[in-house]
Amino acid sequence: MPNYETLVSLEDQTGEVTRLRAQISDLLIRLVELEQYPSRYAELETRFRAMTAERDAEILRLQSMLSDSPQRVNPAPAGDDLQQIRGVGPVLENLLHDLGIFWFKQLARWTAEDIEFYRTKLGHFHGRIERDRWIEHARQLHREKYGEVLD
Repeated sequence: MPNYETLVSLEDQTGEVTRLRAQISDLLIRLVELEQYPSRYAELETRFRAMTAERDAEILRLQSMLSDSPQRVNPAPAGDDLQQIRGVGPVLENLLHDLGIFWFKQLARWTAEDIEFYRTKLGHFHGRIERDRWIEHARQLHREKYGEVLD
């Protein structure tokens, strides 16, 4: 028959074993959590790369819109006196500047698509482009000022 001291020692050891088992259980749970980190990291990295790609695509789209936009972002360059073109007064000249048009050469090179685009931007002045023959007059003024013949 075990003595009292042996029973107390066994009880202490049993308590220690129980405590160690609980620690092992906690560590196993933590290990399982840690083992999930690489896959969670990979998932987050994939999402991050997709979001970054979307952001980069949006930046390129916006930059393209800015570069394609005829609207002025910076202060107007000196440019030509567009009021020399028949039918263009101060109001229309300012409107053209707001649309990014500062030079005879720009007007002289307008295509049918450009004419349609700017016609929609000119509001109630829309008929002036063809009626006052802006393109031909801009070509003439450019040739007189710069000595360059534009087609």
